[in-house]
Amino acid sequence: MATKFINLNNLATFLAKLKTLFVAKELKTGSPNTYKVLSDNNLTDELVTKIQNAGDSTFSGAYADLTGKPSIGGKEIASGNQTAASLGLATPADVTTAANDARAGAINDVKNLGYQTAANVNTIVTGKGYQTAAQVDTIVTGKGYQTAANVDAKVNAAKTELQNSLGSAFRAKGSTAFASLPAPASATKGDVWNITDQFTTDDQFVDGSGKTLPAGTNVVAVAVTTGDTTVMKWDALTGMIDLSGYMRKTDLTPASDAEIDALFA
Repeated sequence: MATKFINLNNLATFLAKLKTLFVAKELKTGSPNTYKVLSDNNLTDELVTKIQNAGDSTFSGAYADLTGKPSIGGKEIASGNQTAASLGLATPADVTTAANDARAGAINDVKNLGYQTAANVNTIVTGKGYQTAAQVDTIVTGKGYQTAANVDAKVNAAKTELQNSLGSAFRAKGSTAFASLPAPASATKGDVWNITDQFTTDDQFVDGSGKTLPAGTNVVAVAVTTGDTTVMKWDALTGMIDLSGYMRKTDLTPASDAEIDALFA
């Protein structure tokens, strides 16, 4: 087995490692040859130098002794609790007052120039015997004529009544298979059901029995009066389409290969 040895490069690496693990010795402050030990409570030379170079400085703690005090608009802020007025700031009340003063001044300027305000104009018009729009409406209504507002109101009322009438004529009840369709006697006039499968009518339908109708047909409950008797029946909204003369798709069966081969046997 080869023997290991240490060269100068190894020693340099070893020394660098030691320096990371230990602190270099320092001389005691003011001593040329005595080094500090762990029991000494001395500052490092670097800290001692900083302290010696710091010089003397004192501060009373009073705001008045500060230099470079803050200011607003060139006005230095005094010490203590300050108000908006002492800081030279306008309060919300000050702003409101200034706005009101400006508004009043503008109105006075208009008056001084000979212009009239809306109130002045109304007063002058009334004084001349002219009628305002409200007065004209009152007079027209009193004569039995209808104003635009009256006409609009009546048109809207009629429109609402018509919409309500149409909306209440039919009531969608949902979708159902024909076998689950309720008897018309238990339905309310205007009930509408969507039938999800093809079906054949019976005697509960207005058009009688035996009519084949496609899936998706809507039926509505209606009152049918014969003489003095009124009964509820179903009526197809899409109109009767008699499909009884047509062959159903399910009745068609494709011929097999064997059956075709048998034709040539």
